[in-house]
Amino acid sequence: MGAVQWIVGWGVVATLSAILGAFIANYKRRDPSSWATWCFLFPPFLVVILLLSTNPGPPPRRPSFDQDDLSAG
Repeated sequence: MGAVQWIVGWGVVATLSAILGAFIANYKRRDPSSWATWCFLFPPFLVVILLLSTNPGPPPRRPSFDQDDLSAG
């Protein structure tokens, strides 16, 4: 297996892991963008999100840029 095939294979695995990580994180009421990033960089993190319990209550909500600016000053 050549270097190009290895790189393409890693890219496919990382992309699929990121997509699955985002869907699973959303289902478990966790931040999907953060988990997608970590699962893309380190695909074994997909196992970690699978082992975590579901958060009770509503899913986390990121503040908008306007709200973030107002809280800073």
